[in-house]
This record gives sequence, C-alpha cells and structure tokens, in this order.
Amino acid sequence: MVIIVYLWFQKSYKIRERPEQLTEQEIDTLVDEWEPEPLVPRLSDQQKWNSEQGRVLTSAPSVEVELADGSHACNFASTNFLGMADHDSTKEAAIDALRTYGCGSCGPRGFYGTMDKHIECEARLASFMNTEEAIIYSSGFATVASSIPAFSKVFDLIICDAGVIHSIQTGVGLSRSKVVYFRHNDVADLKRILEQTRKDDVDKKKKPYRTFVVIEGLYQNYGDVAPLKEIVALKNEYYFRIIMDDSLGVGTLGKTGRGTCEYWGVPTSAIDVLTSSMSHALGSIGGFCAGARTVVFHQRLNASGYVFSASSPPYLVASATQALNLIGASEGKMQKELHDKIELFHQQTRDLEKVGLRLRGTCQDSPVIHFEIMKEILDAKLKELDEAEEKVNEGKARLEKRFSKKENVKAKQRLQEERLLQSIVDEALKQGVLFLRPSYVEMEKFMPAPSLRVTISTTHTEEHIHKAAAVLKECAKLVLG
Repeated sequence: MVIIVYLWFQKSYKIRERPEQLTEQEIDTLVDEWEPEPLVPRLSDQQKWNSEQGRVLTSAPSVEVELADGSHACNFASTNFLGMADHDSTKEAAIDALRTYGCGSCGPRGFYGTMDKHIECEARLASFMNTEEAIIYSSGFATVASSIPAFSKVFDLIICDAGVIHSIQTGVGLSRSKVVYFRHNDVADLKRILEQTRKDDVDKKKKPYRTFVVIEGLYQNYGDVAPLKEIVALKNEYYFRIIMDDSLGVGTLGKTGRGTCEYWGVPTSAIDVLTSSMSHALGSIGGFCAGARTVVFHQRLNASGYVFSASSPPYLVASATQALNLIGASEGKMQKELHDKIELFHQQTRDLEKVGLRLRGTCQDSPVIHFEIMKEILDAKLKELDEAEEKVNEGKARLEKRFSKKENVKAKQRLQEERLLQSIVDEALKQGVLFLRPSYVEMEKFMPAPSLRVTISTTHTEEHIHKAAAVLKECAKLVLG
C-alpha cells in the first residue's frame, strides 16, 4: 500500500516532442529530391497511340468532307444519318434563330435560360414520339447520365445490359444503386437474373424499393437492336421499369423514324424513361427525354444535367425542331431511302470474309455497321507480328519479361489488333473513303472488341456505296493478306 501511494503521487514522466532541427543544407537537399505525384496517371502506350490517330475536318460532316491536310474523302464515319447537319432548311432555321436570339442562352432552364424555342422543340418532340411531354438537355451525354440517377436511388436495383455505351454506365454509377449486368442482348440471361432476384427477395424477406432494366434501343458499340418485345413481356411478369436510350434509333428505325419502339411495334408508353441524343439523325446538339408528364416534371427539378447546365443555344434548338418537321413531313420516305442504301451496302460486302473481315451482329436495318477481324486471320497476323517484334527486340526473353502478366498480354494483343484495323482505315483514306475505328475510354465496364465502323446516310449515292465496299475489300486484303 505504501508503494502504491508513493507511485500515485509521483509526477508522470513525459517525453518532450521537439521538432527535428534540420540544417539549411539538409532542407535544400530534401527540396531538390522531392518529386510531386502526377495529377493524372501516365498515358499507356495505347492511349498515346490513340491520341495520334485523330482526323481534323475543315468542312461540314456531309457526304464529301475536306480534311485539314487538304485532301477530300467520301464520309462513311459521321452519324449524320439523314443529312440534317448540313441541310439547307435546318441551316436557315439556325441562322434565323441566331439573328433573333443571339448565340447562347447564358443560363440554366430554371434561371432565365428558357426561351420560346425550347418550349416549341419540346412540344414537337413529344408529338413526334407520341408521349405526353418531352424535356431537352444541352448535352447528349448528360441526358441519360442525369436521367438514370434522377429516378434510381440508393435502395434500388439496376439490371443493365453489358453492351451499353459509356454515358449510360456513368449514369448507372451516379445512381449509387445496386447494379447487376446481364449478357449483351441475352433475354435468357436477363430472365435468369430477374428470377434469382425474386428468389433472393423471398429468402431475405426484403426486396429493393424499385427495379430498373437499362438498355439501348440501337446499340452504338454493336450495331444491333434490343429485343424490346421480349423485354416488355418480362416487364409484365417481373414488374420492373425500363430505361432505354435510343440515340441511334430515333430518326433511323421504324417506318417513320420514331425509333426502336416503332421498329418492334411496341407502344412508347411501355418505356418508362426514353432518352435520345439529338446529335445523330437530327444533326444538332443536346438530348431529350420523352415520357409521361410526371416523368418529365420530375427531371426538371431533379436531373443535374438539366438543373445546373446552361440550356441549349436557341439556334441549335431551332435547327433540331426543323429537322423533326422534315422527318415528319417525309412520312417515312427518308427511312425507306436509308434502309435501301443499308441493304445495298450489305449486298456489296457479303463476301468480306474472303478478305478476313466479318460482320458484328445480325441486324440488317442498322445504319451503324461494325466489322471485326476473323479469329483465324487475327491469330495468324498476331503470330506474324510477334515474330517480327522478337527480331527487333533481339530475342524472346525481353518480350516475356515485358509482357509476363496475362492482362498485359491481352493489352498487347488488343493494341496490335487495333493497329491492324487502323491500317485498313488509313489505306482507305488514301483512296478517298473515310471509315472509323472506334476508340473507348479505359473506364469502360465491358470493353467492346476492336472493330471498324461504317455508317450509312441518305446522302450517299449508289456510286458512293459501291466505291466504299470495293475500297474496304481492297484495303482489308492489303493489310490482312
């Protein structure tokens, strides 16, 4: 007890924490040796290479384009499907609006950024899409990226097609919902996930507040159409809501160009949230969402891309409205002309497999057509390239050390495949035809396989299509042997 009392009254010993005193020379040495971390990751070999492949146009994206180097080419790369980007009527509408309203709106829609041209365009869109109302965004990317998180929240479930574009993936991520992906355009896999979800709900005695199925109408990365009839049938059985982006389908699919719903004979009301970009068939900028009045009103207060972004410039809105008027007035003639030219191109390229290219997807009505290198041809070319690289690098040991990891081997093979496709694109450009090799950001959830993309427009003549098919065959044979 005496010892305890003695220790109790002893002062505790504290270590004085004095800052380390450095000399001036030591400080200078540390400053010289310090290297700040880079603000962004260093570019990979593929990113550096992709950045060097851009083409600069000095003309409108019409059927004949002029490049920055002064050369001319027939344009099979732009998504100006109906020729609206440089149509005389849409240009005149834009010029008239520019003279009346000026260049920009200089404010979001809720803060003095709304003009009568915006209201007129939304009314025209709602009428064209056979919906109660429509809402327009100033950015096509932000349209679907804002619409999805405006409805799907933390406690909801999103079942998303694995083949959707990056803007949809961004919207799905921003929603903070639970996300499950099903195989691209595989209704059986979608049904399996829905059935498993229903079983889990019963076992856990708890279900998500809402379930959304997110798809594209016409898939930009694949050129095929969603099986909308089967998905709507599942909706009536499993009780979920459909969010569909139909950016490439509006104006191109269906008898009168009203998109994937008209293509399959499905009423627009079966789609709960229907979005689309106006930068393709309408030849303008921005996007829109069409649907029920409550769906549209909710976005005016809750969609970040609408609330916080300046509204579309009035001249672009006027141009889009005029494009809609022209599509409606044609009563399906534009779409028939487009589909006839798509069919002609398919007829001219049926024997592409003889030169090593094959068609991706089975849709014969899509104006976006992807070609891939056939596997047996690709394997042979990759082996040939590896052998050539071994000689350059003086031995296989160095290559094995550099590409020892499996993912690095895949990255190397993908880069080689993309370079083969780019060689076809470059050779075609020398012969006056502009094709496109799509590139993707590395943040893609499911990276599409490399491909060569061809887009068909009503402004193409039969001579243009014959030339494009012949050049594609010749250049593929030249590059792939």
